[in-house]
Amino acid sequence: MVRVRITAKEFDPENSDHPAEEQQNLSEGEQDISQVDVDPSGLMGGKEKPPPTLRFGRSLATKDLVDGYARRGYFEPRVCRAPEGEEIPDPREGECAVFRDFFVAGLRFPLDHVVPEILSCFGLKLHQLTPNAFVEMLKFFWAVKTFGGPVSADAFCRLYEMHPQGRKVSFEDDDQLYTAQSGCCLFHPRRSNKVQKIERIELSFCQKNKWEDEWVQYWFYAKIAFSASDPSCGVSYPLAMKVRLFIYVTKADFRRTVPGYKDCCVAFASAAGVISGRDMIEEFLAAKVWPLTDGWLPGNFSKIEISGLKDKLPFPKFHLERPAGVSDDLIVEEVEQEDVVLAGPYTLKEYDSFVECCPAWIRVNHSLLEMKVAYGPRKAPRDKKGRGSGGSSSSVKVSDEPTSKRTKKAVPEAGASRLLNVVSAKASRLSEAAKRTSGRPPLAPSSKSFASKAEERKKKGIYPGGYSFPIDKEDMGFHEGAPCDGVQCSLASS
Repeated sequence: MVRVRITAKEFDPENSDHPAEEQQNLSEGEQDISQVDVDPSGLMGGKEKPPPTLRFGRSLATKDLVDGYARRGYFEPRVCRAPEGEEIPDPREGECAVFRDFFVAGLRFPLDHVVPEILSCFGLKLHQLTPNAFVEMLKFFWAVKTFGGPVSADAFCRLYEMHPQGRKVSFEDDDQLYTAQSGCCLFHPRRSNKVQKIERIELSFCQKNKWEDEWVQYWFYAKIAFSASDPSCGVSYPLAMKVRLFIYVTKADFRRTVPGYKDCCVAFASAAGVISGRDMIEEFLAAKVWPLTDGWLPGNFSKIEISGLKDKLPFPKFHLERPAGVSDDLIVEEVEQEDVVLAGPYTLKEYDSFVECCPAWIRVNHSLLEMKVAYGPRKAPRDKKGRGSGGSSSSVKVSDEPTSKRTKKAVPEAGASRLLNVVSAKASRLSEAAKRTSGRPPLAPSSKSFASKAEERKKKGIYPGGYSFPIDKEDMGFHEGAPCDGVQCSLASS
């Protein structure tokens, strides 16, 4: 057990060594502990932090495996190459190290030029990210662009902070425990800070709890080119890595006066107030778009009416068409299975975050609406004891039927504090919704129900390769005779 020695001291504001402005220079929820003495050795349990290491370990991504990824369309031939037995990356000129699961999480080429700008602000390179960091950037890019805003690196730094995970590693030939310098960084919504006039603006929580245990062992090299705006300048490789200990920034500086900053923040806040994080993932999966790539945004926008929302929402015209002869239920089910690969199962934590961040409680999917695919409420998750969350999600149909709203609890005015008040509190609508009552949510669909329809989907030809690239079962760590659930196996099959 860790023991902490705390000495309480009387605080005199008039004779304090800390001026009032320093007392106020705290993020929301933080406390001043300058008057508390703590024994550091107790906090660390008497152990020092493991030393850092540049060693990745021998990669399981062989030349045949990487060439196979290229043949299956994960990237163009000769963009990536396998290591040659080295355990510490030895990149050639212009190369960086990437992990296989980065492509599962949505990494595609050509990358948007803002991606290296964002990483540079935090002092990061690609190999230092986790798959969840890519998913978070996917949602940011999709939210901003589909709501008509420009993507700004400064706005990203205003909205997000970087969290290093402190991943511990060891090697077969060495008993020492080390702190990894790769696969350890992700992004979270930036915390409020009254002094800097930063208020927390966030998408509802939606994050995969755990990726494949051995994902960090599948690493290889990529040479990612970026074309200059002036064709005469050729190409550059800003993501090229150097094998060195990195010095990161958790809360990057940002400039409020640069072009695009304000419009980017407004677009993000507008999207965050009405669309959940999972709905955004399902939107770009249904549209077959990877938001971190360059040049996918159509030039024309339309306004789409959402049942239950007062105002129409903007959305790019992708000219999406639904597959012929396929039911709405099977199309929606396919998309919901695909989002599990990126975001994991739907949880109570995610459900509660959706209630707090999106006061209208409406499930929104522009892509399905453009295809005229009707979809109902997202079934509320259930806890380990089989109990529901106490209410049902809101439904969205391509019809004029009234939208049901759940009444588990009163929802705080999540949009009132958003930048420039772009998302209103909708107090009157919440008051009306609170008067309604709804039954307990239906059981969340199980993996068995997904698996039972996998063969039916194949027979009907519903996206036989899936919306995301079909990662083979062996690539995802599934081997002959190994256990796997129906969701993962059906998606992994090509």
